[in-house]
Amino acid sequence: MVSWDYYVGFEREPEGLEAFLKSKGYQFFPVKRDTSIKSYESEDETIDVTFFPFRIGVRNAGHPDWTESGLDIKSELMVSTKDSVAQEGAERLSEEIARRYNAIIFDPQGDEYLRSEDL
Repeated sequence: MVSWDYYVGFEREPEGLEAFLKSKGYQFFPVKRDTSIKSYESEDETIDVTFFPFRIGVRNAGHPDWTESGLDIKSELMVSTKDSVAQEGAERLSEEIARRYNAIIFDPQGDEYLRSEDL
């Protein structure tokens, strides 16, 4: 199954992120393996948002290498969907979060890092 993943890197802690996601209709659900990771799901269950309060590192092609890029990322967030209809909504949400929190988005198609002011 295809998944569309959008990565947002934070150079500073994103204050108020949870309240922002809740205002957009996302509901928190606990992650059993690591309580520091925060996961949220859209009301219609098509978009997932996962916040990592640390840099998770490169897992595979298509995942950002914040260190190699020279960016001082403290934490990261992944907006993900497996629903092709929700793909644009996931991309819009990641861009809105990046603009709101002055963060950086990794664009896997162009293998580039975009600062909030470049969106």
